[in-house]
Amino acid sequence: MSVDKKTAKHICNVIRRQVLASFPDLYLHFIIHKENARKEEFLRETKHLKEHPAGHHFLKPKGQNKIETVINKNRSSFIGLAYENSPGFLGFFKHNNYVAISFINHERFSSEDNLRNHAFSIAWHAITLYSTHQNKDEETVFTDEDNLLFPNTDKQEIATKNLEGDVFSASVQKLLGREHSPRLINMQRINDTLFPAKGFRAEFFPFPVCIDTLEHVLNHDINEYQKKQKPVLTAVQITKEISKTYDKSTIEQWENFSRPAQKMAWSGHPLDTILGAALYTCENTYIQSTADMIAEKIAIKPTVLTTFNDYNPFAKYETNTELHLQRCKSLITNILSQVHQQQDYRKLVDLAWKQNNELLEGKALGWCATALIRATEMIKHCDDSSILPGILEHTETVFLSEIESIKWDTLLHFSDIIFDMHRSGTQIKYDDVIHIGEENDEFSSIHYAFSALKTLKQEYNDIEVQAEDNTSENIDIFNMVKIENIE
Repeated sequence: MSVDKKTAKHICNVIRRQVLASFPDLYLHFIIHKENARKEEFLRETKHLKEHPAGHHFLKPKGQNKIETVINKNRSSFIGLAYENSPGFLGFFKHNNYVAISFINHERFSSEDNLRNHAFSIAWHAITLYSTHQNKDEETVFTDEDNLLFPNTDKQEIATKNLEGDVFSASVQKLLGREHSPRLINMQRINDTLFPAKGFRAEFFPFPVCIDTLEHVLNHDINEYQKKQKPVLTAVQITKEISKTYDKSTIEQWENFSRPAQKMAWSGHPLDTILGAALYTCENTYIQSTADMIAEKIAIKPTVLTTFNDYNPFAKYETNTELHLQRCKSLITNILSQVHQQQDYRKLVDLAWKQNNELLEGKALGWCATALIRATEMIKHCDDSSILPGILEHTETVFLSEIESIKWDTLLHFSDIIFDMHRSGTQIKYDDVIHIGEENDEFSSIHYAFSALKTLKQEYNDIEVQAEDNTSENIDIFNMVKIENIE
């Protein structure tokens, strides 16, 4: 069950007040919304934005353009800062007033702790951008135009700031009395890596790599930091020190583990299998040590994989390529053995539909719908049953030649696109694949397969496809992909 809006608002209001106590010029404006309702909530919040001295800048063209890029999305995130110069008394004591906009989708958090952890992490993005602008740091980590500050969207920079944000969140909550916050945040990021988590990109949240260092600081060195400072300022200092111990290679190494882990999670693999694949089939020692560390943290024994007949993103490219070809060859041998008359070409169409639907889910291993269509056409036009055996033999030769022309890395690239769309919460329809193929020549074979099968679907929609013996997955595949779903 998700966190309700009233509770989410209260949590974010408390965080805003705690940050204001240490940074009086920085106002955190959290816009709390439910799934697919960000635009409506933002429009309701515009009157409150106008009440802040700097809020109106977000309502000008530059600010509106930025908001437009995220207004139809659902992932909770920090957007940017607006600032307005205050001249002070008689021109003295000049300073800027800042307002930060962040979106929080309360329906994507299963507990108050998870929402609070992430909201504090988002608050760090505002604090660090505010501090960088205040101190006029020379690093180009933001854009400054029309009184608006937006963070650098470089992938490396985003992951670094998210790492720091989680360190800040864990530190400030521990200082405020939430003793278990570091462990809870670590478990939250691990779970969101090893299970399907809509809207979450695990490779951008490398907090698990620094949990041991942070816990040592919080458990042994905290008195060196605390002194007379407020908790927020102490947490800022701890975060800056911890961030110095991690560099670009750390971020890259975490990505090398987390992205394959997410692929397996979204394909339905249990966490012990995911960790086993990373620990026992990957040659990268850092990935192995990361899997071992996570297995220890969550007290899970990784599965020792003796055989693995599915796509394994932790395995070598050559291993998956060979498995893909073996799957395709086995498939054509099996399906052609079921063809005894010309009308049986429909079984190949049935199978191609099944494969396309699996590709819609990002499952590319063994996909050969293009080759199946070529084979279908040869059988379909065989009017003389006496020559069918020879046609089938030639069909297999053509099929094997066709699958060699569809490179595994092309399918892998395509499945990555589908994977990212699924993670973002996008519902992928049949025609979406056709459009993707139209926009990229690399996917011409995939485009052909989906377009040709769409035509076949429309041409033979009134034909009842017979179920294959003992294969419930193949029952009535034509009716699994309804006409209304291929607009």
